Amino acid sequence: MKLLDGSHPSRPRPARARGGSPTFIRAVLIGCVLALAAVAHAQKAPSEEFTQAFQAGADAYRLGRLDEARAHLERAKSIDPTLPGPWRFLAQVAAAEEKWDECVASSREAIRLNPTSSTIAETRQVHDQCRKAWGKPDFPGPYETGTGAISVTADQAGASVEINSLAYGATPMAPRAYPAGQTAVVVTVKKAGYLDATREVLILPEIVTDVDVVLEVDPNAAVIDPGIGTAEVKTGWIRVTTGVPGAVVTIDGASPKLDDQGRAELESGVHEVVVTADGYEPQRRSVRVTKGQVQEVKVDLRSQARVDSMRSRGTILMSSGLALAVAGAVTGVLSLRAGDEARDIQGIEQTRPPFGTLPEAESAAIQPIRTREDQEAANDRAKKWALISNISYGAAVVAIGVGAYYLVKSRKPAEAVEPHKISIVPVPLVEEGGGLGAAAVGEVRW
Repeated sequence: MKLLDGSHPSRPRPARARGGSPTFIRAVLIGCVLALAAVAHAQKAPSEEFTQAFQAGADAYRLGRLDEARAHLERAKSIDPTLPGPWRFLAQVAAAEEKWDECVASSREAIRLNPTSSTIAETRQVHDQCRKAWGKPDFPGPYETGTGAISVTADQAGASVEINSLAYGATPMAPRAYPAGQTAVVVTVKKAGYLDATREVLILPEIVTDVDVVLEVDPNAAVIDPGIGTAEVKTGWIRVTTGVPGAVVTIDGASPKLDDQGRAELESGVHEVVVTADGYEPQRRSVRVTKGQVQEVKVDLRSQARVDSMRSRGTILMSSGLALAVAGAVTGVLSLRAGDEARDIQGIEQTRPPFGTLPEAESAAIQPIRTREDQEAANDRAKKWALISNISYGAAVVAIGVGAYYLVKSRKPAEAVEPHKISIVPVPLVEEGGGLGAAAVGEVRW
């Protein structure tokens, strides 16, 4: 059935194509413009004033002028605190000055500002080295993707630790893995007789976030033990263990007085522990003592005879490797000469007039007559010298590599020499539009 206008009642008329609403289109365009403006703002180049201050600070640091470097870098940081470069270099300056807490704080800020930086591995290494020098415990690792670690200490041992209202043990809490993120976590430390302490911290990827808490005595708490009460503990302990009988331990240059548990009681702070023994290399550790806590220091001494043997082997292998490299170069030259000789023989004999067209004596007077056997002998010499050259080069690489390994192993460990007298750092090349270099300041001892 059709209606009067000819249409079918069961078939709806197709809707006419219509363009988008003008209001909607304007909203989309405005959103795109704002998004592009935000991207452009996020990617803006550093100002000339920042670049000059930052580069001056980096140059001064490379030259070992730490006070000047700090002044320039602090100025660059004040111009734009959102750029990680000044923070990264300030961490290096603090490490050179042995200001471990400042080094850790500055390197953390550099990581927070740009966790995907091309120099992130170097920055994490600086952070970890300063934590170790500060006496902080290491994370056993490795880190899983998207995780960091958290460590909680307090001036009172045995205080309970909660993270985001979940129980995580007691102080001192060794570094343990925890998901990294953009949101701070809430750490609460509790102990009877003390007021609860709460801290908000951001867990950064692949480094340890340290939470140090000083608990305040609760004035309204009942005193459980009248002999002890809730008096604040002001000292901690260091216990040194080593597998070498007769090893001598000094702390801050003096022989410590040990209790029946083999511990030395010390004021809180950083202390220098030195372990020596006849026939062994001395070892040095910087250990941070926390109130009411025991710091375990395990020292593995290395036999001086073994170290001297490794150093001697390394020197001999390095010298042998260099000699083999020279032999490879010489035999390589001999191979090239023999190859040139074979090609000369072939070229001369191919261009020599056919026999019979010129007397043999006259032909030989122009160039000595060489046979195919002479050419093959030259080719054989070229191959022989080339083989010897390749073997020499290969042996040189192996000898130098093994020798370098022995020399590195025979070096004094970082803890056995004066710490942080040398600094190797990444150097951002701001003036050239990006890139990365390196700089070293200090002294290397073999």
